[in-house]
Amino acid sequence: FCTCIALRSAASAEPADEAGPAAPGLLRLSLEECIELALKNSRKLVAERHRLDVLDAQLQQAYWKPFSNIGANFFVSAVPDKQAEKVSVQDESGTPHEIWISTDDSPREDIQSFDGPWSPMLRLDVRAAIPLYTFGKYMYGTRALRAANEAKKAQYAQFRQQIRYQVTQAYHAIEGAREMLYTIGKGRGHLNKARKKVERDLENQEGTSTEIDLIKLKVFDNEITQYETQANEIERVGLAGLRFLVGGDDRHRIDVLDVPQSRVDRELEPLTKYKDDALDHRPELQSLRLAIKAMENKVKYRVAEFMPDLVGLLGFRYGFAPGRPDVDFWYLNDRFNVGPSLFFGVSLDYKLDIGLD
Repeated sequence: FCTCIALRSAASAEPADEAGPAAPGLLRLSLEECIELALKNSRKLVAERHRLDVLDAQLQQAYWKPFSNIGANFFVSAVPDKQAEKVSVQDESGTPHEIWISTDDSPREDIQSFDGPWSPMLRLDVRAAIPLYTFGKYMYGTRALRAANEAKKAQYAQFRQQIRYQVTQAYHAIEGAREMLYTIGKGRGHLNKARKKVERDLENQEGTSTEIDLIKLKVFDNEITQYETQANEIERVGLAGLRFLVGGDDRHRIDVLDVPQSRVDRELEPLTKYKDDALDHRPELQSLRLAIKAMENKVKYRVAEFMPDLVGLLGFRYGFAPGRPDVDFWYLNDRFNVGPSLFFGVSLDYKLDIGLD
């Protein structure tokens, strides 16, 4: 009867449904069908699969992290057209000063290089900063993520085994309770016959029966009633637990196959073998070993963060002003802004963490 307590906790986890349409019918399922539906409809397994997808995405992100500092920019701006050029002249007093001479050779001091029409200027920038040596940060970081991912997969296998165990427990609890009710029904019939015989003998003062024998039979009858009540409770709780575990459409009622409970056709092996297999293959222990491995690599990663990263720098820039190659303008004469340019270098990148976050 301890099974009743475990199944009651599983059944009470599901909230009571509001009154809905009548049940379309009764589904009698085998144990294998119940396990298959429970694994398919388990929301816990769905949530765990999404968590595994998140870890897989984080692992892929870690693989591409060294190439995350590669980018490109494209600039579009404008530069003034050549409307005048600056020359030095002397006034009537002989004092030199600079004026602007327009394209038609007439002096115009009011014309500046920013007056008049403008022309477009285009520039493409490509830059990259790729870690060359990180003192183990990349290696330990990816190892920690891989171990965490494998630990989560081991937990997923554990959850699947738990569902199989709970469904099997509920299924056999229902079958066992019904076998018990059948046996109790048969036994109650024999008890009632014996009780009537004792009562008749006492009334007719025949036989060797006594009042104590009648009291014993009444006590046995009350005990059988108690066992019957417990068996009915186990059956109801088992059906509720099985319905909760199988999931699916709540309008369907779930029941087990109406066949006698069969014996387990399996010989027990030595206890030491089961212990060794449990220590070697239980997913909880496998998950724990992988979690420890992940934490060890995470500690090594944190230690490596005290060292700087050796980063290779590479950049390419090309700018030009279409149709304005003769513009006498300082911005366009700078080879950093116009024309092709290539630069490369090496730097030490050190992230300072003083623990203020």
